[in-house]
Amino acid sequence: MSLGQWGGSVVGNDAVVVAQRIKHEGMAVTCILIQPTDADLQVARRAVGAKVVGVGTCPGMLTRSLCLEDADGSRRWVVSRHVRPSGDLEIHGAAILYLDYYPELRGFLNRATRQVRAGHSCVFVNLSDISSIAGVPRLPFTPTVLQASIGTVRPSKEAFRLCSQLRERTGAEYVFGTRGYHGAVLDTPAGRWSSKCTVGAKVGVLGSGALFSAEVIAGLSRGLKGQELLELVVRNTAASLQANEGYSIGGDKRIG
Repeated sequence: MSLGQWGGSVVGNDAVVVAQRIKHEGMAVTCILIQPTDADLQVARRAVGAKVVGVGTCPGMLTRSLCLEDADGSRRWVVSRHVRPSGDLEIHGAAILYLDYYPELRGFLNRATRQVRAGHSCVFVNLSDISSIAGVPRLPFTPTVLQASIGTVRPSKEAFRLCSQLRERTGAEYVFGTRGYHGAVLDTPAGRWSSKCTVGAKVGVLGSGALFSAEVIAGLSRGLKGQELLELVVRNTAASLQANEGYSIGGDKRIG
């Protein structure tokens, strides 16, 4: 759970954004936060409007974060407190399981998700920023969908090569590589596709990865595949960013 400044205060954790968006699609959702504070849970529940539970919840003020973005589009986060996750994840039986594999949580998630495919029809892993195959963590399970931000300056041919490597490494059926203002690519056993983005460079894209994830989940639930799926996801993500002027991420409630 993180609360950051981007032209206003917004609830910006990817799991919160995804839960909120797919709830609007009429899907039942439970959002699990890893070691949130009591204040984090309160704000997240208000924003999502659905079931939000904490693992290892602790007392404290709102967790705040600052996003630092390099010229190549890679990002790093400075968080107001140190998170040391522990405890068990109760995630059995979900039809679609979305896991945000923040670098700080990978060790915990690897321990907690060794049997994750049992009882789940679709497992979605968001790796955030990946610059090369060397930066991909070993997963203790085979995901259905893998999403990674692969940089805004990467040529299409190189983007396809990296996504193909990601699919070979993880065994995922769908690998989405997001490229900021340049759109996204999709690699599957059936083929690969690319789609350009209509968002201008002046529109902030913080939170776009979570919006993209939510649109993928919505599209897959409707049975979409290939180019049709990718174009719909890119188009809807761009429309959300344009509508919110790049700061109210995914329609999240503004705080303060």
